[in-house]
Amino acid sequence: MTDTKWVRWAAVAGVVFFVLILVSGPVLLGSGPTLTDSASKVFSYFVNHQSSLKASATLWGLAMSAALVWAAALFSALRKAEGGRAGLAVAALGGVILATAMQVVALAAQATATLRTHELGASGVQVLFTFETLANGGILFGLLVAVGAAGVVSLKTGLFGRWFGAVSVLLAVASGAGAFSIAYAKLENLQSIMLPLDGLWILVVSIILLVQPKKALASSVEPVRP
Repeated sequence: MTDTKWVRWAAVAGVVFFVLILVSGPVLLGSGPTLTDSASKVFSYFVNHQSSLKASATLWGLAMSAALVWAAALFSALRKAEGGRAGLAVAALGGVILATAMQVVALAAQATATLRTHELGASGVQVLFTFETLANGGILFGLLVAVGAAGVVSLKTGLFGRWFGAVSVLLAVASGAGAFSIAYAKLENLQSIMLPLDGLWILVVSIILLVQPKKALASSVEPVRP
């Protein structure tokens, strides 16, 4: 497989990621409960959506695998843009890894509540749902690093366009605010806004790499001069 084809496949993985999270979230689950809902309401939601929750968790897991493949192309693009320096590229890659890890943790909490709904009871399910929701704030901590690093590189080098770099930096700042929902439940609404916007950002970057794969060709990286 040529480098160009590999980058395109990695970009396709980013598109697949977006499609999977779209299906696993809004399509399968619709609008779920919130942290302000009563334990009985949360319990009823899990009881009535057993099949959808299981399917959603499976698709989310596949989406995380696709995100890691996509992250390799992002890493190559950022490293190339900075002349072979891997500083911000590594930061972006680490951010994606943190985000995917936190998502898997949140999925484990959701799956536990789904599989053990009746054993846990209303209060137990509510606790796990709260854990899942707060863990989503940790996803934003990773995404703010990934999006921010890519934005800074784009501003410096014009990799994805300096306008896109500016938008990315602003998105990273907003993601940082939403990330504090890991401790402050009042920021749950901001979290629910920023997660889809960051997902859309990944889709846009994927399309750019799909159309212009040479941006991420590691073989074309020029050696760093002393």
